[in-house]
Amino acid sequence: MANIPVVPRCSSSPVKECLATVGIATGHVVEYEAPGGGLDYAGSVVDRASRLCDAGAPQAIWVDSATVVSANMLKVSSQMGLASGHGPSDYLTETEETVQLKGFPELVKYREVIWRQGPVGARNGMLTEATENQADSRNSGTQPATLTPKPWAHHPAVSTMEGVVRHWNTTRGQGFITTDAEGGDHYVDRRYIVGEGDLTVGRSARFVPLPPLQEGKNPLAGCTVQEGNRVQGQFQRVFPGPDKEYAFVDVVDARGNRQALFVHLGPEAGTRRPGEPVTVEVCRNNRGIAAQLITDTNGDLARETRGAMTGLGQDGTLDGTPA
Repeated sequence: MANIPVVPRCSSSPVKECLATVGIATGHVVEYEAPGGGLDYAGSVVDRASRLCDAGAPQAIWVDSATVVSANMLKVSSQMGLASGHGPSDYLTETEETVQLKGFPELVKYREVIWRQGPVGARNGMLTEATENQADSRNSGTQPATLTPKPWAHHPAVSTMEGVVRHWNTTRGQGFITTDAEGGDHYVDRRYIVGEGDLTVGRSARFVPLPPLQEGKNPLAGCTVQEGNRVQGQFQRVFPGPDKEYAFVDVVDARGNRQALFVHLGPEAGTRRPGEPVTVEVCRNNRGIAAQLITDTNGDLARETRGAMTGLGQDGTLDGTPA
């Protein structure tokens, strides 16, 4: 019998800011009655699920190889996936990866469940590597080879927040972004701005929330993008087809923090490939922070307003309508 322990973890923020991480492992577990009453579970499978949970970034769902083999992907879905037209094969990362987990001498194989626009990836400081499919290795009689990591697949966007630039010191290259969430303003400097440019007070910005640089200081805004700024990135995932025609562009700051911008491409989606460099302009529409593709037409820089907010609408579906 297969038991699948799930170990969620949330931040201390209010429920609306809850950033859970899920680790799932499949195998035999030991069930016992806890001293305080109720049932509890123990064993290496429980430990593996817990360690996978510790390794994943906020909002990540990591499953071990036994779970992938056992799962019925026809029963896996999410509101965002349904809105995006995902099929059963779209809910798992394409490549199996390995991660070194505390308490496990061997690398643990896992894949990530893509419940939103793209994989979330590992918690900062956690290294993973892709491995070839084991069946291919057995058929060829060779040892499994390590794949070259794809930057757009292994450093995907994590959870983001939106706010307004409250203060910016051009001389020092630092300032603060205020949000509606508890915890005060977020500190930002040029190292944590995509393109290392300046911010404009009063404009909207989106960023990856990070812990403060020093205890007692303001939390940090990493990989910050601001409306009106043009940034360079790479296509992370491209969804061609008449019912999709959008992509996610991976952008990164000087410190390696990343986020993904949702861009509606139209028929051009069929010509774009993951890893291809691209320039986009950050904008804002009635849905929030948006991105639009920059194209060069007859020597003039023309903007194609094809942006949409990255995230869930009030009805829980993907906000993918053109700006």
